[in-house]
Amino acid sequence: MNFPRLLTLLLALATLPFVTPAHPQPAPAAAPKPAAPYTRTEDVVYGRKFGTALTLDVLQPTAVPANGYGIIALVSGGWRSGHDGVNPPPPPPHPPRPPPPPRSHPHRRTDHPRRRRSRR
Repeated sequence: MNFPRLLTLLLALATLPFVTPAHPQPAPAAAPKPAAPYTRTEDVVYGRKFGTALTLDVLQPTAVPANGYGIIALVSGGWRSGHDGVNPPPPPPHPPRPPPPPRSHPHRRTDHPRRRRSRR
């Protein structure tokens, strides 16, 4: 055993009594979820067209007093159906893998040694 390795081993053994195992910390208490700053009323019928009920979601603020004004949010420049704009899904965990690069000649494999074409 050479000297640098012996010195490293002795230093590691000398510091061993001073190392203490980590004790698990208590989990912090979960903070209460703050109340939403609005009240949501889903699927309010505002009209009917060809026998189909036209619905919308009404979001009313709770933190400020009512003043009679309202905001209409248009998604993509027009009306859109569905709850996707109000409740967007979480993003995917990883981006999709890119497709493999194309082969130079997909119909003719000449990279295998036994399949090489002879020039005659």
